[in-house]
Amino acid sequence: MQRIGEEQARELLTAIFRNNAFIICEYVVETDTFVVYDEEMNARKMIPNYLEYLEQDSIIHPQDRQKVRDLYLGKARGQTEIRIQKGDKTVRMLVQILSINGIDKSKRLPLMVTDITKEKTREEILEEQATKDALTSLYNYSFGRKLISEYLQHKDPYATCGIMLLDIDYFKYVNDTY
Repeated sequence: MQRIGEEQARELLTAIFRNNAFIICEYVVETDTFVVYDEEMNARKMIPNYLEYLEQDSIIHPQDRQKVRDLYLGKARGQTEIRIQKGDKTVRMLVQILSINGIDKSKRLPLMVTDITKEKTREEILEEQATKDALTSLYNYSFGRKLISEYLQHKDPYATCGIMLLDIDYFKYVNDTY
């Protein structure tokens, strides 16, 4: 089997980067520096004093900053989902630690950041379609039962509760007409 030349490998890597929605980054623990690489693995952006930057100037949603900090400091493993604020738009990203042989993760943390906004939006739409009636936007029978069961399991046994069900005669005519 022939080894791929360095130039061919770089071209292949560049093509993979361009055709996928991910970014390769690195957190350098020793210098507290965050590095973002371009398609050719050149440092495109370097952020020194990153943990301080994360708390003050970061575009990462404030509620997700601790998750990122825990991931970088080794308190969390594998991957985490975060939200990034771009103006009035929220982008969802998946930050994954890359397992690369020979790299000491206590010194350098290679990361792959993937845009998962479309997938998450699609999941939310499918979940809503699975739980709500398309015409009335009310919860459907099976999801309604699930909500009631969860409520009854977690409520104070000495507290009172009630449920009201309505049956409207000839409602099918109203549905069909309007």
